[in-house]
This record gives sequence, structure tokens and C-alpha cells, in this order.
Amino acid sequence: MASHRDAVAHYERVLPFRDRFSSEARAELLRDYATEAYRVNNQPAAMSAASDALGLYRSLENHYEIGDTLRWISRLRWWVGNRDGAEEAGIEAVAVLESLPPSSGLAMAYSNLSQLHMLAHHVEEAGAWAIRAIETAEQVDDTETKTHALNNLGSALLRSGDPEGWNTLEASLALGLEHGHSDQVSRAYANLVYSAIERREYDRAAAYLESGLAYAEDREEVGSEYYMVAQRAQMRFDLGEWDDAEKDARWVLSRPQTPGITTMPALVVLGRLQARRGDAEAEATLSEAWEQAVPTQELQRVGPAAVARAELAWLSGEAERVGPTIEPAYDLLSDPPEPWSAGEIIYWMWRGGGQPGLSTGNAEPFALQIAGDWKRAAEAWEAHGCRYEQAIALADSDAIAPLEEALEIFDDLGAMPAAGSVRRTLSNRGVKSVRRGPRSSTRQNPAGLTSRQVDVLRLIVEGLSNGEIADRLYISPKTVEHHVSAILRKLEVSGRKEATALAIELDI
Repeated sequence: MASHRDAVAHYERVLPFRDRFSSEARAELLRDYATEAYRVNNQPAAMSAASDALGLYRSLENHYEIGDTLRWISRLRWWVGNRDGAEEAGIEAVAVLESLPPSSGLAMAYSNLSQLHMLAHHVEEAGAWAIRAIETAEQVDDTETKTHALNNLGSALLRSGDPEGWNTLEASLALGLEHGHSDQVSRAYANLVYSAIERREYDRAAAYLESGLAYAEDREEVGSEYYMVAQRAQMRFDLGEWDDAEKDARWVLSRPQTPGITTMPALVVLGRLQARRGDAEAEATLSEAWEQAVPTQELQRVGPAAVARAELAWLSGEAERVGPTIEPAYDLLSDPPEPWSAGEIIYWMWRGGGQPGLSTGNAEPFALQIAGDWKRAAEAWEAHGCRYEQAIALADSDAIAPLEEALEIFDDLGAMPAAGSVRRTLSNRGVKSVRRGPRSSTRQNPAGLTSRQVDVLRLIVEGLSNGEIADRLYISPKTVEHHVSAILRKLEVSGRKEATALAIELDI
């Protein structure tokens, strides 16, 4: 198995002597080094080497290599968040290569433009460039570019709400695996993971993550590995597994890399966690995420950063800031908008008092909340496993019982600002015995369980089933499932029997 880190080390031993090579050999050396540096996520080194190679190819008037290197520079610029530079290099690459006979370089240049449009949610343009790339790749028998283009096409279809995108992405993955195109395989896994998480299909996302991370780690596709860990942080955040989400986000941010595609999602997850926990560092974290996202001009980057900042404003009691904060992301939406990413942005426009002109499409929970159907919205979020969003929907109720259920969920998650808001609402409505938050002694118990998790664990020790626990505590069986999963994870045990033994040992 080839090691990209070893390859980089070998190239770096040779590069100091590159002036001894001919111009053509020196350009090839620099270009190959740029490729390996990219794959271990050393983008500054990759960019410098690719730029030097381009200068040499221009002096040699080697038009094919000029075009192919421009396409590669486009990819590198995109990776560090330079959208304008990526488009400029990508368009020039196509212009140069179209002046030559059909080639693998031209096919990949077409696919590169498809990718840039797909990432900006320009669905029609992405599809058109992908088809041109596939046709050219088949003409020159280039399976790697066909794999790349199928990935773009499948991702674009999913962004338009067409489920056929799953089959197209799977075809990209299968073709890459068959021919050993490890960079394209890792990218296929990454886009499958992203698409599944965006649609709140977490079981599907978890399966792709397991396979994709193992593949990327084994083949030292470092950039893809970092990106998928950042996506796992997002999934764990959505599912209320906040401690694990924070570990993933901080792991990504601690890696040696420049700001870019992997750091942005990690910063957003960390900043939203800080906001939901009432951490004063949230503002600085999300400002950094925003500064990195804006130059990309992509909804996939700008949207999550804007949503996170809008949520922070709302949790901070600054409702007047929500609309202006989310507006830059709203302005990037197409009409009709992409379902789930657009749904969340439209939801926050509504939270900020705006009257969005676009529909949330099939992002049902957001649509239900905007329509005022908090009960069905809460049920939909619970079905997806998103407990925090379930509680937010319950908190929109005018009835006491749903508010108390929302408060319980917020307390269990450690969502202090939201819990405080619900406590104030209950007190203002005359509820005399509003439940207190988790006591410090409970928060600091040896297993790190919340008060409700301790209640559930004690009933597990008694031998009660999930249904019986639900009846005893007046909560839903689904909520019990979430508690049991969290308990087993925190205790680091595999089942109820081990949990019972450890609870007795810890005197919980």
C-alpha cells in the first residue's frame, strides 16, 4: 500500500536539488509533489509547487500541462476557500485544453467546473458540465475522471431533491473502488456522508462514515479523513452526543493544516456547541467560522455558519439580529430551493420575524414549525433522533406539559440558555414547582450522568424494560432509548448487565 506521507518525504529530499533537472523534469517533479502534498493536506506546499510547475510549463509552451496544472490549481484554491481564484483557474484550464484534441485533462477540467457549480448549489450547471466530463472521459477511456464526474452529478441531483442521486453517487464509489482511484473513492464517501447528514439520515451516514474513514485512514487520504471526522462531529452534534461531537471538532482543529474545507465545519460545530451550552467563547469561534466561509461564496459553507450565528443571536435574546445574520445565506438560495439546507435557513428567517418567500420543500420538521404545528414538528424531530430540535419545537407550545418535557431534554443535554428560557416561560405562566437544573453533585457524579440518566439507570438496575421505564417516568419510549444509549456510552459498557454491575460498583 502506497504511503502518501512517505512519498512527500521522498520528494522533499529531492526538491532542494531540482535545479539539476531539465525544465520539463523539474516541472513534472513539482507537479507530482503538489499532488502528494495535497493528499496529506499540506495545501500551502501543494499550492507553491503547483504554481512553480505552471510557470515552467508556460515557459516550455506545453499547453496540455498548462491546462491540466491550472485545473489542479483550481482544486487547491477551492480547498483553502478561495472560490473566485478556483473559478478563474478552472475556466482558463477548460479554455486551454479545448484548443487541443480530447483528453483526460479536458475531461477532468470539465468535471472540475461541474464540482465548483455543484458545491455552489448551481444544480443545472453542475449537471451539464458533469455530462460533458463523462462523455469526454468515455471517449478517452478515463475511468478516474468518470468516477469524479459521477460524484458531482449524484451530489447535484441530491441537492435538487432527486433521490436518484444516491444511485449515481454509489456508482461513482463502485467505479472508484473497482479501479483503485483512492482519491476519488474517499471523495465519494465524503459526499455520501455529507448528503446523508444534510437529510438527517443518520443511520445511512454512520454506515458510510465507518467505511469511509477506514478507507481514508488506510490509504492516507488525510484531507478526506479530516473532512469526514468533521462531518462525524456534525452528526454527533445533531444527535445530542455533544461530548463526542466536541472531541471530533477539536481533533480536526488541532491537526496541522491551513484554514479551509475541513476547519469550517469543525468550527461551526464547536461554536454551536458553545452557544447551546452558554459558553462565552461561542461568539469568537463563530466569527472565525464566518470569516472562513464568506470567501467561498458557497451555500454549503456560508449556510451553516450563518445558521450558527443566527442561533447564537436568538439564544442571547437578541432576536433583532437573527434576520440580518441569516440574510446572506438566504440570498444564496435558488428557487426552488434545495430541500434541507434551505429549510434550516428559511426557518431562521422565520425565527427572526421575516416572511420568507421560498418554500422549505420536503424538509418537513422546519415546515411544520413555521406552520405552527409544534406537536408534529416535535414528533418529526424525535423520529430523526434530533432531541434538541425536538425540545425547541415543544417549547413553542402554549401548554405546560410540552414545556416541561422540553425543559427536561434541555437539562439532560446541558443546553443552559434554552433551559433558562423555558424556566422563565413556565414561571411567567404561574407554574410554582418548576424543575431545577441538574445539581452540581449530579453533574459531577463519577460516570458523568445527568439527573434523568441516573433515574433511568436506577430503573435499569431494577430490571425494568424501556417501556416500563417510560411508564414510570412519564416519558416516551423513544426518549428512554436515547437515555439508555447515552448511559451505555458514558459508562463505556456494551449492555444493561454491565451497566447494572458498574452502577452498583459506583454506588449510583
